[in-house]
Amino acid sequence: MSGTSAVVLGAFLVGVLLLIVAVMVWQESRSRFEEHEPEYILEDAVRFVHARLGSAARSALGITGVRRVLEWQVYFLQRLAKDDKEIPIVMGITEGTVDYIVEQLADHGHPFSAEHVTAVLEEQGAYLIHIGAVGEATDEVEF
Repeated sequence: MSGTSAVVLGAFLVGVLLLIVAVMVWQESRSRFEEHEPEYILEDAVRFVHARLGSAARSALGITGVRRVLEWQVYFLQRLAKDDKEIPIVMGITEGTVDYIVEQLADHGHPFSAEHVTAVLEEQGAYLIHIGAVGEATDEVEF
């Protein structure tokens, strides 16, 4: 192979490499600006909430207790959705939610206080804001 051929081949290969890199950068930039739906991942929520709890709630519940509280809240919301499809399901802290979770935890051998359950649910609200799952505030809705 002559010197000129080697230079041409090298330039061609460098050009192909630069083209591949340019396509990869273009695809990555497109994916960064696409709108992603918020995704609630229980284990991420557990870690987020546990890290933000006050020391009393954190020591009383532990990471396993936080997971249990969040799991029972999911069950509560699923039950609401199944029982009455006419009532919109709104994530939040209500007396019914806290009572249900405290009762279920106690029935399954994990008696946690309503204050600790409320603390977990408050921090879960912060997690929902963090992942972009909380929309704009609306007017009061009558049920």
